[in-house]
Amino acid sequence: MNERIRVNWVGPQFAGHSIAVVNRNLCRQLERDPRLLLRMEVPPDEIVRVPSSRAASFVPFSDADAAVVHEWTPRWVKPAGKRRICMQAWEYGAIPRDWFIPLQEDVDEIWVYSTYNKECYVRCGIPEEKIQVIPLGVDETVFRPEAAPLRVGTASFCFLFVGGTITRKGIDLLLEAYVDEFTADDDVCLVIKDNGAGSFYKGQTFHEAIRQAASRPRSPRIVYLDRHLSDEEMAGLYAGCDCLVHPYRGEGFGLPLAEAMACGLPVIAPDQGPSRDLCDGRTAFLLPAREVELPAQGTGLPETVAPPWWLSVDKHVLQKTMRAASENRLLVKQMGRAASERVRSAFTWKHSAKAVLRRLQSLVEKE
Repeated sequence: MNERIRVNWVGPQFAGHSIAVVNRNLCRQLERDPRLLLRMEVPPDEIVRVPSSRAASFVPFSDADAAVVHEWTPRWVKPAGKRRICMQAWEYGAIPRDWFIPLQEDVDEIWVYSTYNKECYVRCGIPEEKIQVIPLGVDETVFRPEAAPLRVGTASFCFLFVGGTITRKGIDLLLEAYVDEFTADDDVCLVIKDNGAGSFYKGQTFHEAIRQAASRPRSPRIVYLDRHLSDEEMAGLYAGCDCLVHPYRGEGFGLPLAEAMACGLPVIAPDQGPSRDLCDGRTAFLLPAREVELPAQGTGLPETVAPPWWLSVDKHVLQKTMRAASENRLLVKQMGRAASERVRSAFTWKHSAKAVLRRLQSLVEKE
């Protein structure tokens, strides 16, 4: 096809949560592609944040060839576009019941971030051929091993956790494992970079538990950060630490995994879920994980098509793995170099945008 594909991209662009991060990074890449004409449609509360110099880019096409909807929560009102794509991750196994018919009947394609997420959708009855994996990425010019280190820990070996300090991310498990395995005599530190504590995860975080753990006599060192950090500062934080620990129970992709790896850190993460796409034994300490069914009541989740589930790793295995990492620093450095090569060669926003373009071209050509 010689004509440029007209695309409406629906979803937040200016917020601090991961959906907005994905939208603005992908759209930044797609706007540069001469094969596309891209317009962004943002939520009403973001319209005031659109720069006047870019106002025209935020007026959706009335006759778009395709519309990509990537927002939370998903709306099922059909946007302007001949083809509709729903880009939607889900972290609890079985999808919400309200999604099932719209995903079957109202969208032409479903984009997810990871192979594991696709497998979960298929297990819920969504046709496999309708689901495409669009891996997320990093800005390789920012997240790199050469980033100037931002050293906030006072120990010679620093573990790092990045993300919302909520149960799904496994911060409670990490905190227990760390204080059970290490003491003040160990030359280690756990740096916790909390995200969304005052906004999208407000009232759900483990901030108080972290504070209490850090204040106990003989507790190993803990540094807690909840202020906003720019991408450059985040790259420095990764570069100033030694190993990312992310014992998640549910993740769509795990951007901190990719960002840390790009900066030269190996990760400690479950061997199931999105880590399967990013990690192997050369780049990560992988924890054996199993699926655990969640109770039908008390989770706060919407009704799902089947009992929801997430992943579980053993606390004692996590403890021993953290101990092994802290005592094998040459190995950690070697794994970090391999991790950086892996992510920077295959998981950048440029790679993600190319995957998006391939799917858009395929859908438009089908028409």
